[in-house]
Amino acid sequence: MLRRKFENKLNEWLANKKILLVDGARQVGKTYIIEAFCKQKFVNFVEINLANNKEAIVALEHARNVKDFLFVISSFSKVSLIPGQTVIFIDEIQLAPQIDFRTLAKPLCQNGQFRFIFSGSLLGVSEFNTALEPMGFLYSETMYPLDFEEFLWANGVQDEVYDKVRECFYEKKEVPPFIHTQLLDYFYNYLLVGGMPEAVDSYIKNNDLKKINLIHRAIEQHYVADITKYAPLEKRPLIKMAYEVLPSEISSKSKRFTLSLIGNQHKLTKVDNDFFWLSEAGVAIPVYTVSEPKIPLLLSRNSRLLKLFASDVGMLTYRLMDTEVQRKISAHEKDIIYGAIFENAVAQELLTHNFKEIYYFSSKKQGEVDFLITYKGNVLPLEIKSGKDYQRHVALDNLLANEEYEINEAYIFSNSNIKVVGNKVYYPIYMIGCLQRDCE
Repeated sequence: MLRRKFENKLNEWLANKKILLVDGARQVGKTYIIEAFCKQKFVNFVEINLANNKEAIVALEHARNVKDFLFVISSFSKVSLIPGQTVIFIDEIQLAPQIDFRTLAKPLCQNGQFRFIFSGSLLGVSEFNTALEPMGFLYSETMYPLDFEEFLWANGVQDEVYDKVRECFYEKKEVPPFIHTQLLDYFYNYLLVGGMPEAVDSYIKNNDLKKINLIHRAIEQHYVADITKYAPLEKRPLIKMAYEVLPSEISSKSKRFTLSLIGNQHKLTKVDNDFFWLSEAGVAIPVYTVSEPKIPLLLSRNSRLLKLFASDVGMLTYRLMDTEVQRKISAHEKDIIYGAIFENAVAQELLTHNFKEIYYFSSKKQGEVDFLITYKGNVLPLEIKSGKDYQRHVALDNLLANEEYEINEAYIFSNSNIKVVGNKVYYPIYMIGCLQRDCE
């Protein structure tokens, strides 16, 4: 069983009386970890997977109250519903948009006999999302692909190793060379494998990139099918086109998503909404530019310029297979495409670690800085470098030199070890996961 940080979220749910709603893209491991956790913690585990049980959808739609709802659950369960000892897990709830799971949360909690977890994909873009959430009875958590630290766990790297990395990060002191070299190698492998649990499991067991590619191909087919099935009918061609050209956008020199890639006939407001659909479906990560690197960054967001990253870096490198990028990563080569993949991994790690608003800065006079985030109440610029010229960053220097912005520090992530030069801190790329944003 792959060790996942999401287990901490499940333990938090266990300690309260609310209903947990687990959202996330397909194939990130939601069902697997919920099943394993609940079977360990409860005497009885009842699972109703609506993808495999169409009759259950019809029966639950006809339930008039909580008593009816629980009776239907019992009729489809293989075990008895024992009050105080039973957890009920309803999976793939996006397939039953007529069932108001949010409104059901209050009476189910007040009934108090059983614990509940609901789970599904595409909840942000389905009809389910239109219902109001009763405060105090149901809350949601999003699950993502494995981050780099979880990838290290899967490879048998001991906690003490990354604990040492965190210590070096906060104290800004060099990582011991043997750890630095080892983690760089793991990070390059992570770029190829990504964080989809099935891909990681195959990597650990088989160490065969061709088998991993087959897994990525199957996941991509699911994504395309979801666009065809769940995206608004009039938007499907444009959303699908935006998804299809994402690798081309990543591999371009500017790394920006431009209208020319999907046709100039489309209006930008519509395109922005389509990016939003891909983001809410958990397929892509949009990173918008800001005109002013000041708190709050959201106020100067420009929706007309953005970078669009894949939600999983392994899926991206699979889709770039024809460019021989997989071979280049294996050989630790440095080029434009490779640097963009570094950026994709960074965007993925930031989102996973609770940085929901990620931006970049672009100015004709000052240049472009890869990422801007809010960290410890301040704007923190991030530059991502994959080549030997990691100390060359004119735009970042211009940003730091502008007294109007009052930016005191910047981080540069690359292949190098830790080094502090004035108000610039150079970190190894594998340390991006050490950036954590406190939950609000």
